[in-house]
Amino acid sequence: MSYTLVLTIIGIVLMSIGIIFNLNPKKVNKALNQNIHLEAENTAASLRTVIGSLAFTIGFIAFASRSLPENSANTILYASTVGFIITAITIISSKFRGFDKKICPGYSIFLLLSLLAVWIIF
Repeated sequence: MSYTLVLTIIGIVLMSIGIIFNLNPKKVNKALNQNIHLEAENTAASLRTVIGSLAFTIGFIAFASRSLPENSANTILYASTVGFIITAITIISSKFRGFDKKICPGYSIFLLLSLLAVWIIF
């Protein structure tokens, strides 16, 4: 598998998440946390759109980096991998820190993207 394909996959996955989070953030919130309080629904939706925009931005950077020379593309993949791992750890730690009762399954996406990127880097 080439770095071009990996950057394409990462880009499409993250841009898709960004679009979904922005199209219907309240539905995403309900899917991730069915017991969300009515008072928190709009605030959570607002934060979900920000998260979606950031995911889209990172995905677009990866997608646009497909045509870079291999050395530069590997630098993007390395930086993305570190960021994905930190994101996954942050999501998982939210349960242990008492922020959420269950772990959002989204961390698995970041771990899979990390593994994909590491496979190409090394």
